[in-house]
Amino acid sequence: MKANSKNLLKHAFDTMQMLKKGEIDIESAKAQANLLKQSNNILKYELDKAIATSKYENLSITDIEDHSEDESELVMSHESIPA
Repeated sequence: MKANSKNLLKHAFDTMQMLKKGEIDIESAKAQANLLKQSNNILKYELDKAIATSKYENLSITDIEDHSEDESELVMSHESIPA
């Protein structure tokens, strides 16, 4: 089975049906729910990573470090302005 939202929802539904029929106990259903939650977290991570990669594909680590230093200089210069 391919891991995607549709298949995860189908598995959750099937698990609820099995619980309702008494084919599995509550603890097994809870264990399946925890696995589904972890799977969903992985899918969300992969989506966030893909978005970040496409949005910042030309950004290098030095660009991030340079940007951080610029921000700290702005904060320091702002703090030195008398109120």
